[in-house]
Order: sequence, then structure tokens, then C-alpha cells
Amino acid sequence: GFQGQGVGRKLMEAAIARGRNLGLHRLVLEVYTDNLPARKLYEKFGFLPEGIRRCDAWRDGGYADSLSMARIL
Repeated sequence: GFQGQGVGRKLMEAAIARGRNLGLHRLVLEVYTDNLPARKLYEKFGFLPEGIRRCDAWRDGGYADSLSMARIL
């Protein structure tokens, strides 16, 4: 229900700012491969795909793959 309202963008901005304030060099996240809106958002913030974890989670009656993404701060 919150898609398209800027909530994800604000959260990503806050997470990146917090990482920088803590002196982190790199941020890593995981997202389901079929979650295209989230993947597009992460890519807008400079996250790049690093690898797919096949059958990583049980979801909606079947196994789902997840994608690891990272960005350098």
C-alpha cells in the first residue's frame, strides 16, 4: 500500500546517510529476484547485483531466489 509514495526512497537515503556517518565503506542488501520495483529503487541508489542465491527462501508455497546487491559509500 505504500508503493509509489516515496517511503522506500526516504529509507534508502537515511540508510546511506547513516552508513556514511558510521564510516562504513560498503552497504549490502538482499532482495527477491522477482521484486522488480525494489530492485529498480536500489539500482537508482547505486546498488549493483553481486550474485543470486537459488531457492534461498520458502515463499508463497514455493522456493524463491534472492539477489545480493551492494554499493560502495
